[in-house]
Amino acid sequence: MAVGMGGTVLESARHQLDADHPTVAARKTILVVEDDVAICDLVRFALEVQGLNVESAADGLHALQKVRQATPDLVILDLNMPQMGGEDFLYAWRTGIEARGVPVIVVTAASHALRAQDLGVEAVFVKPFDMDTLLTHVRDLLVMPFKARASVVSDARGTEMVRIVDDLANALSTLTVCAEQVSDAQELPTTLQNIAASCLDAAHRASALTRRLNHLINASNQV
Repeated sequence: MAVGMGGTVLESARHQLDADHPTVAARKTILVVEDDVAICDLVRFALEVQGLNVESAADGLHALQKVRQATPDLVILDLNMPQMGGEDFLYAWRTGIEARGVPVIVVTAASHALRAQDLGVEAVFVKPFDMDTLLTHVRDLLVMPFKARASVVSDARGTEMVRIVDDLANALSTLTVCAEQVSDAQELPTTLQNIAASCLDAAHRASALTRRLNHLINASNQV
């Protein structure tokens, strides 16, 4: 069942988690960070009928308050929210009080191009999403012991940094080419030509910084 543009939660979702893994739902707490009340209620219902505790927050600021009070076992996070969006929440959490090993599932209508590794999360669901598939991801993530998840996160940090730099370099290369094409367009008004030139300069500088970061990472790995 697709969630995000109406619909109801499938009855089959009621017992899926407990039937497959009867110990998974034992007092696990899920934090749902979502400003859309209808979606939040649907996700809460689907999780609660399987025996999971559910906390909710309507924006990133309230979510930070929640995680400071108690560390959840998993976070389901929207990206576009008032006051503080999902990406800003992730940054604040990870640079401050993040408990390593807590999995995050992102739900968003912002972009179909975003991948889980772009955000450093376990999964990205584009609205409207399928509730049964979401529940399957929740189940699979909760059955992995917390210490095992934390160890995986710690071991993968260096590899992830290298991959992110490579992906960033590829994305910046595309942006640079596009900025060059726009900048060379003769029919553009002068104001837009100036903006395009500024964007091109920024893209070139970002590319140089990415290459420098890559050199620093490689040098660090060789020490």
